[in-house]
Amino acid sequence: MPTCSYLRINSVTPKWYLLAHIAGEIAVSIDACLTSYQNTLPVKVTFNAIGYSNLANLKVYLTGNIQGSYNLKLKYKKDASSVKIWCFAGDITIMLSRPLSNVLIEQEPDKDSIDITGNI
Repeated sequence: MPTCSYLRINSVTPKWYLLAHIAGEIAVSIDACLTSYQNTLPVKVTFNAIGYSNLANLKVYLTGNIQGSYNLKLKYKKDASSVKIWCFAGDITIMLSRPLSNVLIEQEPDKDSIDITGNI
C-alpha cells in the first residue's frame, strides 16, 4: 500500500472494524472521517500512534460527537510495543501517512480494549 493512501468502506449497517494495528517499529498518523449510520453526522478523527519496542503510544483528536446509542464508537488497546484501534461505523474513509498491513479488517474489539470517549 502506498504512503498517503485513502481507504474507504461504505456499509449501510455499522460493524466493528480493526481500523489499524500499529506495530513493528513504525509511527503513523491516520486521518479518518467516520459515520455510524447515514442519518448521523460524520466525525473527523486524527490518530497519531507509534508501535515500537517498549515505546507504544496513542494520541486521539476528535471533531464531532461520539456520545449516544446511534453514534460512532471507538476503542483502543495498547501494550508495550503496539497499538490497536477499532471503530464501530458504517462509512469509513481513512488516509494513512505510512503503509500499514493490518487496516480496516472486520473484527470485534478485544475484550480488554478501552473506550475512546474524547481526546487522548
